[in-house]
Amino acid sequence: MKARGVKLRVVVGWMGLTLFLVSLPLGLVWKQQTYVRYARSLIQTKNERARLQNEVLLLETEVRGLKNPSRLELLARERFGLIDPVATVTVPLNISNNTPTPVEAGVPGGGKILTASWRERIAAWRPKGF
Repeated sequence: MKARGVKLRVVVGWMGLTLFLVSLPLGLVWKQQTYVRYARSLIQTKNERARLQNEVLLLETEVRGLKNPSRLELLARERFGLIDPVATVTVPLNISNNTPTPVEAGVPGGGKILTASWRERIAAWRPKGF
């Protein structure tokens, strides 16, 4: 009888088979953990989306309130000191020969309206070749 030795190929084969059988449950656990991680991320994203939608609705409501004409009128009266446009003020027009001229009344420019003219200087702004 000859003693038969164990070949290295058989040992490596059994080790590979054992490693494969052990990795199957590890793969299942990894798949379940990945699923749970994605589910939690999805729930967090949905909660964040709902929070942002609520914030957008709140901001839109606030914008509508800011655009309200009665609020603008209240701000104009309280903060800027504007008066009610309903109250009319009548100014008597006294035309007589002894009314001072605009120069005598201290109006600069003698009562003339001076306007700025930019048309004469437009050539200075044009680049060469135009």
